[in-house]
Amino acid sequence: MVFDVLQEKLGRPNGTKEYLKILELAAKDSEVQVNEALRALLEEGIEEISAKRIETMLGFQRGDVVRDVQVAAVDLGLFDQLCEVREVLQ
Repeated sequence: MVFDVLQEKLGRPNGTKEYLKILELAAKDSEVQVNEALRALLEEGIEEISAKRIETMLGFQRGDVVRDVQVAAVDLGLFDQLCEVREVLQ
């Protein structure tokens, strides 16, 4: 249904591109939330249906990336100990 609406409003090429953006958003973030947002837009008769509008509704911002990642130091000596242990099966 959304695909048809986008095709009608934006034309075939642009409607298809916008629909693919919406599918990508659903795949990467939350299919359920995107579906609920689309349902709300259709029920309210909102003229503009777009991936950007859905992102806004869900509070997503493109470019929000976790940049401050901390990784604890790894004691490689533990790995060496595992490699030193030899078990003989007889």
